[in-house]
Amino acid sequence: METDFEEAGLRYLRSIYLSEKPSFRPEVLLKGIVNLSYLSGNATIHGMIHVSLEDLPELDQFGEQWIEYLKKQKEDRIVTNLLKEAVRLFGGIKGLETLSMEKGHQFPGAFVEWLEALKKDMNYPEMIRVARLGLETLSDRLTIRGQIADYLYEAASRLDQKDLVEESLKEALYASPSLSRLLNLLDHARKTQQKVDYLNGALVRFEKMKKRTEKKDSLETNLNRSPDLYENHVPENLEVYGYLLKGNYAQAADLMSPSKPLGWSSGYSPNAILVPFFLYTRWNQERKMTANITDLWKDATDVPVDFGTYSQEDSGPGDLGKRFRTHLDNALKQFPIPEKDRDEYFLAAEKAAFKRADAIVSEKHRKSYWKAAQLLLAVAETYWSNGSADQGQKLVSRFKEKYNRHSAFKAELQKAARKSKLFSVS
Repeated sequence: METDFEEAGLRYLRSIYLSEKPSFRPEVLLKGIVNLSYLSGNATIHGMIHVSLEDLPELDQFGEQWIEYLKKQKEDRIVTNLLKEAVRLFGGIKGLETLSMEKGHQFPGAFVEWLEALKKDMNYPEMIRVARLGLETLSDRLTIRGQIADYLYEAASRLDQKDLVEESLKEALYASPSLSRLLNLLDHARKTQQKVDYLNGALVRFEKMKKRTEKKDSLETNLNRSPDLYENHVPENLEVYGYLLKGNYAQAADLMSPSKPLGWSSGYSPNAILVPFFLYTRWNQERKMTANITDLWKDATDVPVDFGTYSQEDSGPGDLGKRFRTHLDNALKQFPIPEKDRDEYFLAAEKAAFKRADAIVSEKHRKSYWKAAQLLLAVAETYWSNGSADQGQKLVSRFKEKYNRHSAFKAELQKAARKSKLFSVS
């Protein structure tokens, strides 16, 4: 158990290199690396070279052979990573340029490697040229275009090319949709109408993307597929966020009724954001928000940073949630909800909340009892904020009586009530 498996694996690869004839090295080494795939991607040529202080013979000649051999292989995950590594090691920037121009469609990650090398040299004009070339070359279905757009953004920002900054933010969002990228684009808007235009354009693109992905077999998976060839998809609820951010509350509210009462925690249900949102909008802003609705609202808007995306603003846990809440508050100021509509949306949210609480407790999802209690108290607190504390107490008491024999739920209800400091559960 004290064996360093990574070092042993790399020495094994080195022994292959030293024992095989030069013409057979690429083929046998690739087989060896595939057999060592359990080393979490650390079975590399760079590792093989540096696991010993002794120089490997005929390394330059091998580098050329290795690159040409890998180019002819099927572009799976291992081959793609090895090829990019090989070009970095033996070809440098010129090699990355050649690979991008010759095999960019097969190995789109070559553009990212090329851009990273240019970034290290701080060659921002060339970064812009290469990023735009990559975006023109690669299919708009590929998620990796988002990374290329990020390099375009950095170079354009450094050179103060504002038109390219906007282009890069749009390309990044359309290639790799996420809340973080959506907020990045909205931050660039100078006027409310520009913000609405951005959101309308994004929603049109999302709709097209969803139609394409719905046609594909949802069970189609290939663990060995190159990540460079992953196709984009629209994360759950991103469209709902778009409706809220542009003040299209009616269209968002229409999504509450058909939603299932369970599964909110996974983020797949529109109710996960819509119910807290419409409770929040009905809150009397002249009163300080109380404990349960505060926690519910924070939980609903603390969206995890999406895998594969990065934003300078999202530097720590909860930062994306803070940005999201700020944007939602700004939307409510720019597109205020009429009093009548606020009441209507609140009642729909209340109905969905009761349905969820009933489903959790009646189906005995004990680990989620606290969620049901928090949700019910958040509704009751909203009534309190609007001068209807009695109505809030009635709904708390009604659920307590309804599930009086569920001692675990009753305990959670009591805990949430104590936290609220407004209602009692005897």
